Amino acid sequence: MSELIQMLRLIRQYRRASQLSIEALQVVQRQRLEALVAHAQRHSPFHRDRLAGVQPERLELAQLPTMDKTTLMERFDEIVTDPALRLADLEAFMAAPGNQGRRYRGHVLIRTSGTSGRSVVVAYGAAAFNHVRAVNLARGSMVDASGSRILQRALDPKALEIACVLMDGGFAPSHANFLHQPAASRWFIKVDRISLRLPIDSIVERLNAGQPQILFAYPSVLEQLVEEARAGRLDILHHERARVVSLSEPLSPHVRALTAEAFGAPVFDLYGAGECLPIARSCEHGHGLHINLDMVALEIVDDHNQPVPSGQFGSRVLITNLFNPTLPLIRYQLQDIAAITHEPCPCGSALPRLLAVRGRSDELIWLEHPAGGRRSLHPYLVLETMLGIEGVLDWRLVQREPRRLRLDLVLADGAQASLAEAHAALQAELDALLPGGSVVLETRPVARIPVDPSSGKVKRVVPLSAARRP
Repeated sequence: MSELIQMLRLIRQYRRASQLSIEALQVVQRQRLEALVAHAQRHSPFHRDRLAGVQPERLELAQLPTMDKTTLMERFDEIVTDPALRLADLEAFMAAPGNQGRRYRGHVLIRTSGTSGRSVVVAYGAAAFNHVRAVNLARGSMVDASGSRILQRALDPKALEIACVLMDGGFAPSHANFLHQPAASRWFIKVDRISLRLPIDSIVERLNAGQPQILFAYPSVLEQLVEEARAGRLDILHHERARVVSLSEPLSPHVRALTAEAFGAPVFDLYGAGECLPIARSCEHGHGLHINLDMVALEIVDDHNQPVPSGQFGSRVLITNLFNPTLPLIRYQLQDIAAITHEPCPCGSALPRLLAVRGRSDELIWLEHPAGGRRSLHPYLVLETMLGIEGVLDWRLVQREPRRLRLDLVLADGAQASLAEAHAALQAELDALLPGGSVVLETRPVARIPVDPSSGKVKRVVPLSAARRP
């Protein structure tokens, strides 16, 4: 019960913070940044050396060195501030059968999938993880989470029904909130965790039987569920507060619109990483995802870690996790392609917004130039091109050779002409990158874009190195 009371206090804190001015939020962010750096200098051998001579009250974040996944995993034991946490012990705990959903010495453990890079282990202290859950409840993507509403729910004999269709097993970030639900909240919140490994008819049967008010799923799963709803086999989300929450993969405007139409419910999008779970979330009123400025310091930078102008896409995202002092991540690199805007949102929130998160820069396709050297093809360029072709429901671009690509397209019924249109549009982009005709593009229709078997996610851009893996 004490954990639930703490959660209620944090929810109230984050709801109030959402109404602050941008200047007031920046003050909160700065205070948390200074406290994090000071804590890291005192308790982390890695940061004691890395941040030697830095005065927290005078630091300029952009002048600090960056961190990456390789550094985190190779020097984990020096980075962590709790000497009781050692990477070998955490990995052994996660590998042991029956430990899913259990905490290690009070810490919530997460392992990223590693499908587009090295797998990473993250440890959240109990207090830090309460912040994760509180901000997710307080800001838009769930339900009315005021203290009075939660008390009403606690007294309501019918629990709030939530269904999540995600990969099961392991310590995936997308499962963390559902696996570590406060014991007291189970009185009035019921979560049905449905494995993505189940056949689609079994998933539909579970959803129909449970009649959830809130549905969490990957965008690639939502596309399948939309088909089931259109065929009349799936009939859910009839509650007045029904909503759909997308996570873990980029949510395209097309899939968002299809989902909202099929279920007659608002669709929210969450952006986070195992290293910093609640980075941003969308609202019902505006375009983009609101950044949790009081939980993360986020920078959009180019290949040289220099900031890019507002509204311009960078090569990567740098995050500083402000709420998890157990594992200080300061200017940590995420290979995501995104842009940020400070223009006001119609919803009235002062939080800045990510315009989009469009794939990952470590999914870049490098094309060999006939005269020597290479040119990069960004995933978001392909995405923008495909979004402009009516009749293209989904796509995947696979690099077969240094200058040979294959474009797989899922087409709407009767949209066969879109195949040639998509081919011509992407070929034009390729010809703009390299001399005309240098890149051979094969385009073919497919019934569905397959998911990665280890993560359950869709990898829409497959570089040559990945395409050659057995």
